[in-house]
Amino acid sequence: HAALLFEVFGTEAQKSRFLPEFTVEGGCKSGVAMFEGYGRQPSEYQTKFQPNGSGRWTVRGRKVAVPIGDDLSLLIVVGVDARNGDLKAAILTPDDIDRSVTIRNSQPLLGLEAAPIASIEIDADVAQDAILDDNSQNSAILHEMVNLFRLSTAAIAIGCAQRAREYASKYASERIAFGKPIAEYQGISFMMADAEIQINVARLGLWDAVSKLDRLEHKELERVVASVISYTFTVAIKITR
Repeated sequence: HAALLFEVFGTEAQKSRFLPEFTVEGGCKSGVAMFEGYGRQPSEYQTKFQPNGSGRWTVRGRKVAVPIGDDLSLLIVVGVDARNGDLKAAILTPDDIDRSVTIRNSQPLLGLEAAPIASIEIDADVAQDAILDDNSQNSAILHEMVNLFRLSTAAIAIGCAQRAREYASKYASERIAFGKPIAEYQGISFMMADAEIQINVARLGLWDAVSKLDRLEHKELERVVASVISYTFTVAIKITR
């Protein structure tokens, strides 16, 4: 996600400085802070970008589900311009993270051990060259990309649900009770079938939302994306229990 944001919105100086780090083995470990919880959409973000009058920007807000490992190379924070509501993104280097980011809640989650996440509070003062493409015309493109990134989390949820269903089906085929696999009992087989149906419905909803990324106005697209995310995570939580 971070590399794509640099490629689309980065200045030549930003690309020259950061993109090479993504091309080497064990290179740039990055994250994008874009979720705020409460079902909040990009147009409703409370993370604010405010120019402070000295050619710098104050970035303040709270984000959840942020990849924030100990060796994070950089963090991109997405918020809104306090003056006009345009979507903006800022680059935080490790020094910025140490000075400006407070980790409020960090704990391992099932299936996400490779990407530890946390809730964070941000109170940063960054230079103009830390802002990704300060051009209001590109706010709409950033909005579209953030919605795409949010849909990628729905894809992850579907993948978790699919793997859980496959694991459960395999176990049900091998577990013998009263002389036959428990998968042959209707109570179990119906659960497996219902899970597969729900996963396929979620997947089709995701594909439909992706197909609309460049065809809907922001408000309508946000509604579609929010609906897909809500349903896929409901399905994933239900099936993985």
